[in-house]
Amino acid sequence: MRVTNWNKPLFSKFTKQLPPPYRTSLSTNHVCPLSQTQQSVIYPVIILSVLLVFISSSLHTEPLVQSLSQNETNQKQQPFPLSTIQNQKNQINKKNLKEQTNQNKHWLFLDNYQAEYVVQSDGDTLGHATRKLTKKDGKWTLSTNAKIKKYFLSVKNTEITEFHLSDNKLLSDRFYSRTKITFKKARVMEQNFDWENKLETGKRKNQSWKIPLDKQVFDRTSHIVQMRADLLAGKKSFRYDISYKGKFHVYSYIEEKEDILQTKMGPLTGIKLVRQKSNGDIFALWLCPELNYLPIKIAQYEQDKPDVTLVLESIEYQPD
Repeated sequence: MRVTNWNKPLFSKFTKQLPPPYRTSLSTNHVCPLSQTQQSVIYPVIILSVLLVFISSSLHTEPLVQSLSQNETNQKQQPFPLSTIQNQKNQINKKNLKEQTNQNKHWLFLDNYQAEYVVQSDGDTLGHATRKLTKKDGKWTLSTNAKIKKYFLSVKNTEITEFHLSDNKLLSDRFYSRTKITFKKARVMEQNFDWENKLETGKRKNQSWKIPLDKQVFDRTSHIVQMRADLLAGKKSFRYDISYKGKFHVYSYIEEKEDILQTKMGPLTGIKLVRQKSNGDIFALWLCPELNYLPIKIAQYEQDKPDVTLVLESIEYQPD
């Protein structure tokens, strides 16, 4: 287990998430030792508040989070045997085969479903996330809800992406993100993609932008769906152009290895793909071949900070 130096000064972008009493001591250039209680309360929530914004790039749920007691959570997250999941998928796929045109058969893995994840940091459970994928009027909607809590501090994150398929390509239509941290105002960002006029418009805080769409780009959620399609097609290169905060970025992933992960659904095979940022931080995904490369584990590894993971607990496929 990584030994974390909690008393190391944090960058200002993290300390801004704190209420004023804590911000002053943490944002100076001098080490200000914290008590064990302060360490256990403040730092996990800061790290998770930053992580949830990025982790939700692969999670999709209804924009509503309910606080559940532990007993209610256990009842809600009963594991689904793989045989039951496969029967659900077989029935849905038979229906899809009749409805899909030849050009979109490449995307038959897209099914309506709801999945539940547990959020953990250094072995402690801090919250849960739910994702949901639905289709209506030819458009797919993937939404994410994640909630974590540590004593009196909490973080709620919602992300919604809408996309459609055209000429066997995935095209993002809209991306919406909202993050609410205790003691802070909600942070909201929205992007709209007009492929007919090849223009993206977006807004975040007081910033707005218009940028031309001269190539296929993804939002930070939809590119994971494209990655699943690429794996099913047998591709070995995973490089995606991402539009985020009015700028284009390149996300490149490397396929590392195959792991057997122990989950509430039993042992699942996960193909590990890793993206390393310029600052050395690592974002990793484990995608399950048995579930058409659905993410079964997501992890963020940052230097001198606690590791944070999301692990699949249950999934249910739903008919149209």
